[in-house]
Amino acid sequence: MRKAFVVLAAAMLIFSARAAMAEVKIGVVYGPEVMQTSEAFKKANSELKAKLSPLDSELQKAQEDFKKLKDDYDNKSVALTQQAKADKESELRVKFQKMTEIQQRGQQLMQTEQKRLFEPLNALASQVVNEYGAKNGYTIILEGTQTHYVSEAINITKEVITEIDAAYRAGRLPAASSSGDSAPAAKPKKK
Repeated sequence: MRKAFVVLAAAMLIFSARAAMAEVKIGVVYGPEVMQTSEAFKKANSELKAKLSPLDSELQKAQEDFKKLKDDYDNKSVALTQQAKADKESELRVKFQKMTEIQQRGQQLMQTEQKRLFEPLNALASQVVNEYGAKNGYTIILEGTQTHYVSEAINITKEVITEIDAAYRAGRLPAASSSGDSAPAAKPKKK
């Protein structure tokens, strides 16, 4: 009798474990794919490039000017007087400093704009993933780039992208954080 009870208890344990496992629903979202293919993220990337483009052009011109001046100095330095060399070296330092200042402004602008554009989008994406998971009965949704193998059957990236873009078009984009002096996030245009 005791043996039958142990076998029955073990069988119940196995069946209950299987039942619990059957209820686990896992999804995977690939963040880089979201950032590359989502309408909302594409628009933010385009806006970032447009904002940085003038500074990139200014930096490229400063680099070209510096290179021309340095090449000229390298080619003629043997024939220059000490005073002329000192003048050219001073001019090179000024050009280099200008180039460095442009790079620093560019990095600062890029950080500010990335925060302004992507912080609200990342918050929206996180909110959408949470809502999607709850609405569709997921136990857990993982970031795909952090896993070694994922069956395509649990890849929900495309569905999440559709949801993110719908939420973006509906104007559900949260404002950027109030830390720093970044401007509020741009609201998407309704179509």
